[in-house]
Amino acid sequence: CSDVKSIRFNTGVRKAQNIASRDGTSLNTAEFEVKPEYGYVRLTLTDENGKHAYTNAYFTDELFAEEQ
Repeated sequence: CSDVKSIRFNTGVRKAQNIASRDGTSLNTAEFEVKPEYGYVRLTLTDENGKHAYTNAYFTDELFAEEQ
């Protein structure tokens, strides 16, 4: 993604993870484990001005169906 201050991983089972810059530098990549039981996943990106951008939801049944 473009440079941001944090990348938050949200799921359909209220499990979330957040990766944030601690030293004032920007982030532009993150990795998260996706499990079938999450239902869906989406990302929330926050820039240095506190503005948010949201991805579409990606449904895990469709993501894991592509692997088969």
